[in-house]
Amino acid sequence: YAEKRCTEEGIWFAMGNSSKPQRSEWTDYTRCLDKNSLFVSIYLGLACNIASIALLLPATGIFITYRSLRKQHRIRLHINLFVALMFSNILTVMWEMLVAHEKLTGSSTSFIFQNANACNLLAFLRLYSRSTTYVWMFCEGFYLHRLISNAFKPPKSLLFLYLIGWGFPLAYTTVYGILRLVYANEACWIKSTGHLQWILYAPNLFCLK
Repeated sequence: YAEKRCTEEGIWFAMGNSSKPQRSEWTDYTRCLDKNSLFVSIYLGLACNIASIALLLPATGIFITYRSLRKQHRIRLHINLFVALMFSNILTVMWEMLVAHEKLTGSSTSFIFQNANACNLLAFLRLYSRSTTYVWMFCEGFYLHRLISNAFKPPKSLLFLYLIGWGFPLAYTTVYGILRLVYANEACWIKSTGHLQWILYAPNLFCLK
């Protein structure tokens, strides 16, 4: 069965910014879920992300350590992609432990309720880091295309790709974050906002096209 909490003021506990007149009433549906399956899913995700970090870290270290490798443009692109993947994995681990896991085990005293601003920041960084992985894969493909189409005139600078790889996802993730704060700033951005999600989905899907 679901559970709601009545406050001392005689109203239902609500999520959201207290400065706004309308906030969403919070209902705990965790009793209605198969927690064991959800915990298994979380732990498997954590294991995969930690394994990914453990493999990416030495690979990145090798590329950075040897000068003959890191001065090559394609290796520099690999390094940025690996860093983006590690960045995404680390933030996903933090999200799963601080938000997803606590949402199943905790209540209104969990991280998601006590640290609304920090939780929103974590959600934003997680979305940004995930987007950087898509864009850096696009940058890798774009660079390879340039090498094939202009074999005798390779790019002399990677500055443009650096700006695209780190700056472009920051731009559209920031737009999403601002709109999310204005129209759906609740529950640590766990709930889908419907059409607003396409601000993230569209460029990420384009990078995979």
